[in-house]
Formats: sequence, C-alpha cells, structure tokens
Amino acid sequence: MRQSHTAVVARNAVWDGPFTTEPWEAAWAAEAIYFIRLLNPAPFRVSMQCRVEISPDGIHWVELSRSAFDFDGENPLWYMQLNHFGGWLRLSGQVSCVPEFMDRMGDLRFMAYLTLKS
Repeated sequence: MRQSHTAVVARNAVWDGPFTTEPWEAAWAAEAIYFIRLLNPAPFRVSMQCRVEISPDGIHWVELSRSAFDFDGENPLWYMQLNHFGGWLRLSGQVSCVPEFMDRMGDLRFMAYLTLKS
C-alpha cells in the first residue's frame, strides 16, 4: 500500500519580498507536489518567482528547479510536481507586484503545502 503525507510548511505567511519555507525531510517519498495558495486574492497581480531547493542534510541547499507564477483573483493556487529529489526539500523565492501597489504587499497572506507519496 502506498503512503502519503501532506505537510503545511507555511501558514498564513506574509511574503512581501524574499521568502523560504520550512525544510521537510522527504527521502522516503517517490514523488512530491508543492502547492502555494494566496489566501486573500488582491485586486492587482502578484508575481512569484519560486525555487525548489534540495539538501542532503537540511542545512546546505542547492536549486533543483525554478518556476514563475502570477496570482490574481482567477488564479489563487500554484503547484509544482517533483520526483528524483533526494533527502530534504524546501521552497524559496521572491514575491512582487507592480510598484504602485507595493505598500499593500504586507496585506497578502499565503499557505504552502508539501504533499509526499511513496
């Protein structure tokens, strides 16, 4: 029987620039999916540059893959599927918006989930 686990790696997080999620030990899993959800969609486009990073020990990190996504009222959820990722996983990246809305970035809140399956 296959095993699965979903971890919340960021809850109600305010990302108004660079961010990094909690690292997660995932060596037992054969596949993974990261999800990021914008909890309160804004009336302006929110851009995110995301990197999935891997580590042999949960301390030293290297980039595995990179993605970009624009959140808005129609698209509040992003995901990335992974395999062949080794022992530890985390997300890092940068959140931005058009300059005239920069003062409202602190109002944006995100949830990040990591779903693992053997």
